[in-house]
Amino acid sequence: MPTAKVLEVIDGKSLMIAPKWEQGKMEGFILVLDGVSTPARDEKGGIEAKEAHTKICKGKNISFTGDNIDPHRRLVAEIEIKGVSVNETMRELGYKP
Repeated sequence: MPTAKVLEVIDGKSLMIAPKWEQGKMEGFILVLDGVSTPARDEKGGIEAKEAHTKICKGKNISFTGDNIDPHRRLVAEIEIKGVSVNETMRELGYKP
């Protein structure tokens, strides 16, 4: 599983990492949580979703895996911190698809 450091939590389900991930000819810096649905930053509940995601991930080292790239060129990923699923943690907080 590749590893990276979280540079920025963008919203309730997206984060920027370093170093870049690479998949074939695609490379990028942004991951999006697979199987997690949160309000956009400007929607009701969006700030709370970002705060929850930030509390879990900000500045942490993560492991991730994923095969799909979304239309915004983000890797749709399963993310773990020390063996604990970030995706599952966010779903447990109510952010389900």
